[in-house]
Amino acid sequence: MKNLLIIIIFIPIILHAQEFNFQFESNSILVEIDGWSPYCPWSGGMSCSNPDFADLNNDRDLNVVIGMMYGGFRYYENIGNFNNPDFVINNVVFNSITEEGWSAPNLCDIDNDGDLDLFPTSDERVWFYENIGNPESPQFEFITDSLEQII
Repeated sequence: MKNLLIIIIFIPIILHAQEFNFQFESNSILVEIDGWSPYCPWSGGMSCSNPDFADLNNDRDLNVVIGMMYGGFRYYENIGNFNNPDFVINNVVFNSITEEGWSAPNLCDIDNDGDLDLFPTSDERVWFYENIGNPESPQFEFITDSLEQII
C-alpha cells in the first residue's frame, strides 16, 4: 500500500517536471488514396479549397494560391522549375488578406501593368486587390468590394 501511495504521489510530479517539445511533421503518416499520395495531406483547412495557378514571382513557373474554407489564402511557391515543381508554403504575400468565409482566388493583370492582381470571390461577393508591388515581389492592396467601382 505504501508503494502504491508513493507511485500515485511522485509519478505526476516527475511527469509535470519534464519539458515536452512538439514539432509538426507533415509527412509522418503516409496518406494514400487509390495508389496516389497527396503532396502535403496534413496542411489542414482545405476541405473546401479552390486553387489558382499563376506565376506570382515572375520566375516562369506556376505557383499555387489556395482559398481556405474559413477565409484567407495559402500560397505555395514553386522553388523548383516548370518541369520539376517543388512547392513550399510562403504566406508572406497573403498575410494582410483575410476575407470572411470560403475564399476562391482569381489572379489576372486587370490594369495591364505587368503584375498579377487578385480577385478573391466568396459567398457571391468579389473583392479587388491591386498588386502595388512588382512582378517579382507582389504586394496586394485592397481597392473595393463593389464591381461597379472596378469597371
